[in-house]
Amino acid sequence: MIRRWIRGLWGLTVCGVLLSCGQGTATEAPQTQAPTATTTVAASPTTAASPTTAASPTLAATATPAASPTPAGLNDADLAKYAPNEIGWVLVLEYHLIESPDAEYSRSPEKLREDLEWLYANNFYPMTLRDLVTNNITVPLGKSPVVLTFDDSSDGQFRYLEDGTIDPTSAMGILQAFAAEHPDFPAIGVFFPLIDVDVKERVLFGQPELATQKLQEIVALGGEVGTHTYTHQRLDEADEEQIQWQLAFSIKELEERIGDGYKVTSLSYPLGMFPANEGLVREGESEGESYTLSAAVDVTGGASPSPYSQTFDPYHIRRTQAVDSQLEYWYQLFEERPDLKFISDGDPDTITVPSEETLGEEQQGRLQPDLEVRRYERK
Repeated sequence: MIRRWIRGLWGLTVCGVLLSCGQGTATEAPQTQAPTATTTVAASPTTAASPTTAASPTLAATATPAASPTPAGLNDADLAKYAPNEIGWVLVLEYHLIESPDAEYSRSPEKLREDLEWLYANNFYPMTLRDLVTNNITVPLGKSPVVLTFDDSSDGQFRYLEDGTIDPTSAMGILQAFAAEHPDFPAIGVFFPLIDVDVKERVLFGQPELATQKLQEIVALGGEVGTHTYTHQRLDEADEEQIQWQLAFSIKELEERIGDGYKVTSLSYPLGMFPANEGLVREGESEGESYTLSAAVDVTGGASPSPYSQTFDPYHIRRTQAVDSQLEYWYQLFEERPDLKFISDGDPDTITVPSEETLGEEQQGRLQPDLEVRRYERK
C-alpha cells in the first residue's frame, strides 16, 4: 500500500533553505526573504517560488484595558526587574544537518553549542510548538521562549555509538550535555523526521533498529515529534488524495512507534511549500486513517509574533534559519532591543503585557481582542 504511492511521487528532496534577513524599520517582526537554493537527495524538478501568505495589513491600535494594578504574584520590584512582555516576539530556530563544516544547510556541533550558550546567556528557555500554540507557556519568570526545531532526521541530529551512549557530537548529545551543565535549560527539541527517502542516513535518524527508541527518548525528555510528511513530498505539487496520505500515514507511523497515546500535532512544510487547500493541513483522512494538526511551521520568516498577537498564524509559524547571517541579525537585534522579546510572567494562566504607552512601537495595537490581559507601566 505504501510503496504504490511512493512510486508515483515526484523527486524526493531533503533540504534546508538559506535565506537573507530583511533589514530596516519594522512594524512587526521583520520577515526574511524567499528560499534561494535547495540541496537534493534525488533529482527533482526546479523548485518553484514558494507560495506565500498575503502581507498582513497594517493594524490599527485596538482598544486595550487601562494599566491594571500589579499582576497577581508580581510586585513592583519584580516588574521592574523582569519586565514581562507576552506580546513580544518568539524565536523558532530551524536546524537541518548537524555536521561540519558549516554550510548553507548544516550547522557544526561547535556552532550548535555556541547557539545554546548565547540563548542561555540571554535568558531563553526551550519549549515545544504544541505548548506555544495552546498558550501553555510554562517558561519561568523573566525568561524568553525559544523553539529548537530539527528537520529531516539526519543521523547527525541523533546518533548512538557502538557502546550504547549518545554521540556527544550529535544534536541530541549536545542538548543533553548542555542540560546536564545547565539544569535550568532542558533538552527540549522539536523534531520533524522523514520515513522513506533515498538517503538512509535521513530515514528516522539512520540506525533503523534504534528509530523507535530515539523517538520515544525525544518525547520522554519533554520534546516533540512532528510530521515532515512520509517522503518529503512537496505539498504544492501533490493532489488532495496524496496530501492526506502523506500526512495520515506519516503520523500513524510516528504515533505507533512512540506509543503511550502520543499524538502528532505539528507539521514542517517540506521546502516550505504548502497546498492550495490549507484545510487539509488542519485535518484529513486517508484509507481510514484520520489526522488533526494544530501547528505548522514555515521555512522562513524571522522571529514569530507572540501567540497572543493578531498577526500570529498557527499554520504559518515563522522560523529563523540557524545560519550565521540570520542568527547574527536576531542576536544583535535582541541584544539592542530586549524589550521586543517575549518575556514570560512565569504563569501560564495569565497574560502580562506592558501598557501601550510603554510598549515598543512595533508591538503596539497587536494584542488579540477579548483577551484578559494584565497591563503595567514598564519602566
